[in-house]
Amino acid sequence: MLQITVFIIFILAADFTRGWGEITVNPEKTLAKLEESVHLSCESADKFTTCSWYQTNGEESCDNIPPQAMSQCGGRSNPHLFYNSTETSCGLTITGVHAQHNGNWTCRLTNQDSEELESQAELIVFSQGNFECTTYGTVTVKVGETIVVDCFADHARPAGDIIWKIGDTQETRNIIIINLLP
Repeated sequence: MLQITVFIIFILAADFTRGWGEITVNPEKTLAKLEESVHLSCESADKFTTCSWYQTNGEESCDNIPPQAMSQCGGRSNPHLFYNSTETSCGLTITGVHAQHNGNWTCRLTNQDSEELESQAELIVFSQGNFECTTYGTVTVKVGETIVVDCFADHARPAGDIIWKIGDTQETRNIIIINLLP
C-alpha cells in the first residue's frame, strides 16, 4: 500500500510542476529591402489564448490576437501589419517594409492561466549608406611614405566593411582601421 501512495503522489507532483513550454521564433534574424514583404512567426507546443507582436522600441504592434484568426492590425494607422494565427502559432506579415520597421520584434503568447512566453526576432531593413573618402582616384605613394585617407559610410544597414586593395589584391599590412560607430 505504501508504494502505491508514493507513486500517486509522484504523478501528481510531476503534473503540478510542469511549465507550459517554450516558444520559438522563425526566422530569428532577417534582412529585407525597402518595400518588400516579411513574415515572422512564433510557435509553442501548447495552445495559447492570445498572442501579440510588438516592436521593442514601441513604434508598431499587433495586440491580443486570438487563435485561429487572420486580419490586418493597426487599421488605417498602419496598413502594413497583418496577422495569421493558429492554436499554437502566431504569424506577422509586414508588407511594404519601411525603415521604421527595422529592429527587434517580440512575440508574446499568453495561455488561459495568463502565463506569458516571449521571444524576439530581429528585422534589419537594408539601407544603402552614404560613402565618402577624403581622397579619390589613383594615389601615388613613395616607399616609406605615409598617407592618411579617411573613408566612411554612414546610415548603412547592415553595417558594411571597407576593404582596401592595391590593384586586385586586398591589402591588410600597415592599415589601421578605426570603427567609430557600430
